[in-house]
Amino acid sequence: MAKPAAFMDRDGVINIDYGHVGDASKLEYVHGALESIAYLNRLGFLVFVVTNQAGIAKGRYTLSDYETVMAKIFSDLKFHSGRIDDVRFCPYHENAVFEKYRRKNHPWRKPNAGMILDLIACWDIDLSRSFLVGDRDTDILAAGLAGLNGYLFKGDIDLKSFIKTIPEVVAFK
Repeated sequence: MAKPAAFMDRDGVINIDYGHVGDASKLEYVHGALESIAYLNRLGFLVFVVTNQAGIAKGRYTLSDYETVMAKIFSDLKFHSGRIDDVRFCPYHENAVFEKYRRKNHPWRKPNAGMILDLIACWDIDLSRSFLVGDRDTDILAAGLAGLNGYLFKGDIDLKSFIKTIPEVVAFK
């Protein structure tokens, strides 16, 4: 049976974006981020992360560093009884220092919708009850291209309070 899904950007929504976040020891969460993911889980939402990771392409951190940051997020979520169901990331960038990551306008790089569309193809998702939360216009554009409502999180309130105002979530209250 199809489930609603919350697609979330990582840097700026789940963790504080201090620019190319690739060091797990410096990871800081947006206030209410871990609690909001657990809340969405309890409501029955699938939770997905869709994140551009140009820092890999630009040599700011490695793929292994990225994986270590994600492992820390998964581990920390367990303490809040939360989980992320799946992740897509895009290490490609047109100004990459590494040839293997140099791509102009890669279909997975937001504002393109490739990461979202791939998750939609892999999971049984009720798109009419699904949404994306991002902190940049490129996130919202990607959501629209995938047929989702996108909500711009500016960080002026805690994430859980913000999530509770989203119409697709309000419908579950």
